[in-house]
Amino acid sequence: MNGILMEDPACSQRGLHLTTYKVIPMTSRVGMIEWVQNTKPLKDFVQSALSDEERKNYGRPAAMQVEWLQKKYSNNYKVMYKKAPRSEVEKKYREKVQALPWDMLRQGFFKLSSSPEAFLILRSHFVLTYATLSICHYVLGIGDRHLSNFMVDLESGAAVGIDFGHAFGTATQLLPYPELMPFRLTPQMTSLIRPHSEKGQLRSCMTHVLRALRNNPELLLATMDIFVKEPLLDWRANAKKQCRALKMDVPKEESWYPKEKLKQAEKKLLGYNPAYVMREDLRSGHRNTPEYSSLEQILMGDPKSHVRASVGERCSSVEEQVACLICHATDPNILGRTWAGWEPWA
Repeated sequence: MNGILMEDPACSQRGLHLTTYKVIPMTSRVGMIEWVQNTKPLKDFVQSALSDEERKNYGRPAAMQVEWLQKKYSNNYKVMYKKAPRSEVEKKYREKVQALPWDMLRQGFFKLSSSPEAFLILRSHFVLTYATLSICHYVLGIGDRHLSNFMVDLESGAAVGIDFGHAFGTATQLLPYPELMPFRLTPQMTSLIRPHSEKGQLRSCMTHVLRALRNNPELLLATMDIFVKEPLLDWRANAKKQCRALKMDVPKEESWYPKEKLKQAEKKLLGYNPAYVMREDLRSGHRNTPEYSSLEQILMGDPKSHVRASVGERCSSVEEQVACLICHATDPNILGRTWAGWEPWA
């Protein structure tokens, strides 16, 4: 991916690239990961800017989520998926967002900066690298993007992604509480770029990165094909687990599962609406569950409120695809139903 970004004029001019680190395989199951110097987990970075009193209250939104679920939905996410109306979910979600300082991430960068000019430089670098990371993670289907799965470079402000245990859409397909967002774009992220909106630098950067990747689908898919097929036993185990859960016969063709994953990646590179692409992952893992129809409705959105719900199955341009992605990632009806450990309010 970095090679593609370096060769693309728009991305190269803006210095858009992924921060990477080395991995040395020792056995088929064990390897050594390079230590990334001068970094801090995003969660620690956010909390480092809080006062003692604010730090004590940091867990309040999670407690509010538990209390709401216990009181109205028997502490059961699956019941909540089916019964909680959108208006209630969005209202409760905004209450949890407001229970935290709106500028925690922003204050973290202020604390890191020696001057206002340094703050602007660090913030800009974080936004550029985070936008690049988000699009690349989307194409690869990287999930489980909670706050501890990002690092912040304390020298440059760059965002670094770690822990890719859920790739190729498995966080939507296999988790009992499926992730319904394409990447993390929560209120702390959008508050960082104020007074600008996500329609400015963030969207522009995402558009350049996605266009560069879409212009090189053959190279990306050929590389992904290796990664999907290499851990064959893991993929086969997941495929068998999926088939048993859905009461399906396990296909005799070992390549069935990798083919499905590559087809999903190809659709992303062809400009398909992200909600339609994710629906395939959701359907393959949850279609026989009682809550599936509710989850599908939540995922697809409302044509009156969400651009992703009014576009159709395929986007007309890269710009429209990015608009759908941002709409999808910031939807309070999705974030308000997300597993509490993901901390969607932060």
